[in-house]
Amino acid sequence: MTSSELFKVLQQGADLNYSAYYDNVSANRFFKQGLINAAENIYLNRLTNQNAFDELNFLISTDQVYSLNNNRIYVHDLLISNVTFVTTTITVTTELAHNFIVGDSVTTSGIAGFATNNPNGTYTILTTPTTTSFTYTAASAPTGTYTANSGMVTSSKIIADYWHYFFGKAKFTVPTTYSITASTNSSPIRITLNKRSFFRSYDIVTIAGITGNTNANGTRYLKMANETQYFLYSDATLQTPVVGNGTQGGTGTISQVLYSPLKFKRSDEKGNLYGQPSEANPYYQESKQFIKILPSTIPCSEITIDYLRVPQRFIDVGDAVFDFDLWYPKQFQYAIINHTALLMAEALRDSGLMSVESQQIISNP
Repeated sequence: MTSSELFKVLQQGADLNYSAYYDNVSANRFFKQGLINAAENIYLNRLTNQNAFDELNFLISTDQVYSLNNNRIYVHDLLISNVTFVTTTITVTTELAHNFIVGDSVTTSGIAGFATNNPNGTYTILTTPTTTSFTYTAASAPTGTYTANSGMVTSSKIIADYWHYFFGKAKFTVPTTYSITASTNSSPIRITLNKRSFFRSYDIVTIAGITGNTNANGTRYLKMANETQYFLYSDATLQTPVVGNGTQGGTGTISQVLYSPLKFKRSDEKGNLYGQPSEANPYYQESKQFIKILPSTIPCSEITIDYLRVPQRFIDVGDAVFDFDLWYPKQFQYAIINHTALLMAEALRDSGLMSVESQQIISNP
């Protein structure tokens, strides 16, 4: 079906008189939200079903891991507003705050205007003079003058195709008051803590500061021997032991690694003391520019996220050419129609129509 045909089906299902309240612009806006609602309904209620997954696999990204700076992940590429240079040192200014740090890898593209050596490519950031500028070294010095507002910058710390949030979990590395007083030169290594701990088998920890038996250092999975002693493994299934490589020197530190599901927090939400964000109970807030992880006072190093990608095609009710059968599975098209009709009914506060459309969604989600 084309977009205009989808709209005709919606008009027939929701009653032509109701759809006449909406022009093409507002109808398109309802269809966009209807697409999100249809996808979210499948994700939350039916994704374990293979057929349901097939309906969404062209739109959904799952278990995507992103490193964060300043507890933020940006959700679109950044527009470049200016580029200057001194020999091969390039200074890029972005339209919005870039959130990059020294050492980040960035890719610039579309920079135009220079007669030679437009500084497009992948580079490592040298400095960040301001919140909207950064520098890197190009292979050759450009010549000429930059064309204003040309070019984009992206990074592995940007979700360039993000559209709608489904689920995420945040990674926090939390220091503890425990120390490692001994570690065995064996397979697996057995560590001894200075006091009884709360750790249990399969917990993830980061160990540092051990000399001699240095293989103990790093991110490790624990298998509990008793409340002060644990065996070290390098995999989550505890199948690959960490092998000792010497006699321990010094005292090691141990931090707990937490992967905590994220919950949405409204900006005006109060809540009680026990509902406040923590590394074990983190929240996220979302803007048009970035997703922010709370608490902001505790560094979050990465998130694992499921999200809806920006569709290559949106429904435009004035388009009678493009066939959405080439993009959306037929069942998903009808799900979009049903959810869009419900949104229109809600906007008109028609309880009868809402009831009909809700029942259609239940029978044909």
